[in-house]
Amino acid sequence: MSDQTKENVFAERQNSYKQEKEAIFKEALKDYHEELSGETTENDESKG
Repeated sequence: MSDQTKENVFAERQNSYKQEKEAIFKEALKDYHEELSGETTENDESKG
């Protein structure tokens, strides 16, 4: 395998790893915000 081919394969792997990491982070962030908004609603109802 030539050096150029190795570089291309490495770049593709890095790119898909980065995209996968971003997708996981976005999903976790969304879940975190849903949990926070759920807790806020419950606390507000108990105060009233």
